[in-house]
Amino acid sequence: MLIVNIKRIIPDTKVLVIFSEQEQEEKYKVKIYEYGADYIASRPLTPNDISDKVLLMISQHKMLENSKDLV
Repeated sequence: MLIVNIKRIIPDTKVLVIFSEQEQEEKYKVKIYEYGADYIASRPLTPNDISDKVLLMISQHKMLENSKDLV
């Protein structure tokens, strides 16, 4: 799966998976998280939804980096 390969090459990469409405069963979401996805969003999405998710990913990454500096 692409997520596994991405995480193997660059472990710190954050992955956002966007689901279509048909794929919203929990078993699919659990499998995607097991493969290494960091975030999941479900369609339909607006551009603001995607922007919010990306900004959330960036801010969480920055908080992690800052907490590592304190240790």
